[in-house]
Amino acid sequence: MKIAAVLVVTALASNAPVHAAGEATAPRRTIEIREFQCNELALVRYGELAFVRACAKALNSLPVADYADVCNDMASGAANLYQWVTLLWKRNWSRQAVFHPWQRGRFLLEVPCSSGAYNLSSIFFDYDERKLPATVAAIRFPHPDGSSRFDIYNRGRGPQRGHLVEWAKARGMGDAGYYARYNLDKETLRPTLVEAMEKTAWDGKDPFQWDGRLSHKPRGMTWQRVYPPGASPSRR
Repeated sequence: MKIAAVLVVTALASNAPVHAAGEATAPRRTIEIREFQCNELALVRYGELAFVRACAKALNSLPVADYADVCNDMASGAANLYQWVTLLWKRNWSRQAVFHPWQRGRFLLEVPCSSGAYNLSSIFFDYDERKLPATVAAIRFPHPDGSSRFDIYNRGRGPQRGHLVEWAKARGMGDAGYYARYNLDKETLRPTLVEAMEKTAWDGKDPFQWDGRLSHKPRGMTWQRVYPPGASPSRR
């Protein structure tokens, strides 16, 4: 299904210097999704939106077939990342795509994936407009068993420091689930798994609710540390 809408991504004026012809001459520090336009001529008419055009072209170039099955209805009907982000907006999802600033002209683009009673997953992309044409690439996250995946149950991030926390609750009280912490390389944005813990028994012991701190993690002998290999379980 072809989506007629066009995503317009704007930058704060102070972040996009312009020359006499009105064309942007520097990549942006901030990207916000303001509105959707149904007329692509709007992207051509305003010369200062060179990076808006570049962003739309980059997202249009990335197919989402690899994520559609994982992300349930979130990516349904979209052929590429641009259409996926557009559909989220048009369907008025409570979660929208977010461009997290990494450095001038480079962003950690978080796109909602699946949604459940306790957990919300996301897929992250490395969006780079430091040089045009802009580029976008999905980021794979390593798993303790040596595999990797695109979607993670992200709870918190500190992009400036390159930290991401994953927490997937097995049930509401938080006495079982999976916790992981990642560091992102400053230059490549490639994630490194720092630690991971899991618990499968719903026994009411050592419940965990993430409180927003990047350092907060499950405690107690009932949690098994699955990465690094051979590490001792976390104690109180």
